Amino acid sequence: MDRILVCGVQADTCVLAAGFALFDAGLRPTLLKWLTVGSSLDRSGNLGARLWEHHFGSVLEYSDQLGLPEFAM
Repeated sequence: MDRILVCGVQADTCVLAAGFALFDAGLRPTLLKWLTVGSSLDRSGNLGARLWEHHFGSVLEYSDQLGLPEFAM
């Protein structure tokens, strides 16, 4: 396993720091943007997502991008 899915609070600080730690450990962090929020400066999380994409290149905007099979209820 080399791809790690990441989400959280404070995308431009705490979540980004987690991304750097994962990257430094040789893993490929992927941000799940729809499950991530920003800080008081940018509640949307867009700043953090842009920084994430710049540093790690892997941001998924929507859950259907995961490629998981759909389950019938």
